[in-house]
Amino acid sequence: MNFKGGHAVMSNISLVHKAYTTTCSILVCLLLFPVMSQGMESENNGRKILQACQAAVEYLDNDRASGKDQEVQFCNDYLTGYREYENAKEIYLGEMTGQKLVRGYCLPTKGITNAELARVVVHYLEDNTQTQSLDASTAIFHALVDGYPCN
Repeated sequence: MNFKGGHAVMSNISLVHKAYTTTCSILVCLLLFPVMSQGMESENNGRKILQACQAAVEYLDNDRASGKDQEVQFCNDYLTGYREYENAKEIYLGEMTGQKLVRGYCLPTKGITNAELARVVVHYLEDNTQTQSLDASTAIFHALVDGYPCN
């Protein structure tokens, strides 16, 4: 009887040890990930959004995507997501702080279509190649700051 009780205690200690080592392993991976990823470009970087939005602009100008339907869709979806995120952030932070969020750019009061935004992004990223290695949302932000400055 005593042996079984001891076995159960050993089993519980073993489980705790496994949980502890697993947790430590996960924490080490999480802590090292930023170090390992330094210098690595995001998969959705400025270069990718540039290529996708170039295809979208080509589609808009020529009414065809030249077999680049996925890139056109990626540009449209990414720009839609970016805009929706920015709007939600503005509303949420406004409610939390009671202050208006300052974006750093001022869109026209009539609004802006994804087609117009795609052209602004393409123009900016072609002229500012150093921003192509930034993540896509940061590259879009730079394009908006440049294309729609607040006066």
